[in-house]
Amino acid sequence: MISAFANTWRVPELRDRILFTLAMVVIVRLGVAVTIPGVDASVIKEWLDLRVNEATITLEKHDAPTPFPDKIATGEGPVTLFDPGHPLLWRVA
Repeated sequence: MISAFANTWRVPELRDRILFTLAMVVIVRLGVAVTIPGVDASVIKEWLDLRVNEATITLEKHDAPTPFPDKIATGEGPVTLFDPGHPLLWRVA
């Protein structure tokens, strides 16, 4: 396990990606702590306080494709769906 992690540092592209990701995490965390002119701190706090969606759904596989609606009505207004471009054989149970 340790040797696999050590090998990632020998591959330049992987090393660069890991360092870039770590740098972005540090920048975001510093950006939250430091007041920056023009940045609304309440928006950042609201974004960080978003709850994780812990809901689950059950899918059933069918032989016939599922009809794909253009929009779904919700309590907050219609939601436009993404067309996957292929038949959907799964339905929400």
